[in-house]
Amino acid sequence: MTIGYFGNYNSSHPRNKIFLKCLAAAGFNVVEINHREPGLRKYISLISELRARRNEMDALMVGFPGQQAMIIANFFFRKPIIFNALLSLYDAVISDRKRYGRFSFRALYFWLLDYIAFRLPDVLLFDCNAYIDYAVKEFDVARRKCKRIFLGADEGVFQPLDIPEKPLEIHYYGSFIPTHGVDTIVKAAKILENEGIRFILSGHGQCYADTLKLAKELSVKNVEFIDRLANAAELNEFINSSWITLGIFGQRPRTDRIIASKVFEALQCGKVVITSRTSAGKELLEDNQSALFVKPNDENDLAEKILALKRDESLRRQIAVGGKEQYDSKSSMKVIIRHLQDVMKIDESHFLIQ
Repeated sequence: MTIGYFGNYNSSHPRNKIFLKCLAAAGFNVVEINHREPGLRKYISLISELRARRNEMDALMVGFPGQQAMIIANFFFRKPIIFNALLSLYDAVISDRKRYGRFSFRALYFWLLDYIAFRLPDVLLFDCNAYIDYAVKEFDVARRKCKRIFLGADEGVFQPLDIPEKPLEIHYYGSFIPTHGVDTIVKAAKILENEGIRFILSGHGQCYADTLKLAKELSVKNVEFIDRLANAAELNEFINSSWITLGIFGQRPRTDRIIASKVFEALQCGKVVITSRTSAGKELLEDNQSALFVKPNDENDLAEKILALKRDESLRRQIAVGGKEQYDSKSSMKVIIRHLQDVMKIDESHFLIQ
């Protein structure tokens, strides 16, 4: 079977990289149609190539992000279409990052874009059941066509390494968006300032300047900010050398329905993860068994959980093993391959079966 992977998607995003690798590993012939030229040119290119090559493909998967591409696919492809949606643009841009007001034209645009794009494909793929619940409620999506496939990690990049940990050194890396709640990490670091625990924060993004300002106002001495890591190999070493890896801690509605990519990557490397107790997180992990959960936006709870691991090394080791086991059984690339094979089963009427 030949699957088209279509859109103006970001080919470096983990969701697309992992799915492309897993589709190929599952035995599908994959045809990529990806155009990212400025303005309307990319859509013209997408339409032109899709029309020219549509007879080569048995089904089409629209990559992430791809709401506009999903609408194009619906017009020009008459075989089964799967939308690898992952998330709502309205949720990310308006609800979480608050780039525009809730009642602005831009907000209406993103909401309508999600509403239309989510209704068109035969199958919608999200990474958590909590996000499916949101899509059903917010956009009146038919639950029967929504499937959960966890984000996972690119296992060609993220692997356990035989390198020494940096004792009591806690790592965060990411894009400093509100959902991540990096301010909570800085406040927890202040509480732990005299415990010999160091925090290394890597990355840049929307909340970076405010986080840096907060660290200066609190005169935190055990937090170090470093530039975004140069490449995947450096990031893998950064994870493997950590004593603990931090997930997300923001108090936004979106926090409850996502699991950050950094969580999957740390679990795959066999590292202990501390992250917020969320509906999405509980789909993958169990508190005190495969991760440590904390209350969102609660620096005191975060500090207490870190101290608990400092006092009990056997618990830390136990959670690391449990986290890797949960990753392997629920969200590894082998599991994703199996889910994609199930999704791609097509009956005689050319509709994807459940």
